[in-house]
Amino acid sequence: MAWDGKIPFVNDKPLIYVDYWLKDVEWRDNEPFEDILTFKTYSRGRSAARLVFLSKALKCNVEMFLGDFSSIVPLLQKGKLSGTFKFVKKGQNFGIQRIEVDACPIGL
Repeated sequence: MAWDGKIPFVNDKPLIYVDYWLKDVEWRDNEPFEDILTFKTYSRGRSAARLVFLSKALKCNVEMFLGDFSSIVPLLQKGKLSGTFKFVKKGQNFGIQRIEVDACPIGL
């Protein structure tokens, strides 16, 4: 089944993976949004390594796939990254991605 571009949320928090048994999953449109992310740690899942950031806009942790990290390294300032973001899907997992990699960091 093809991905329709919607992002799963539970209790206003984006999910990185949707388990079949979860109830109350809200599927939202994947609208770009402005945010400031603060690096926290990394995580390893069943099939991917991800970076964990605290999202100022969403007020929760979000995860970025390791493959998307190299494009944002030069933009990190004291562990913070600002810009426009969207969610992406790789395999069965969801993560966040910066979509304006050439813009200057703002609001740090």
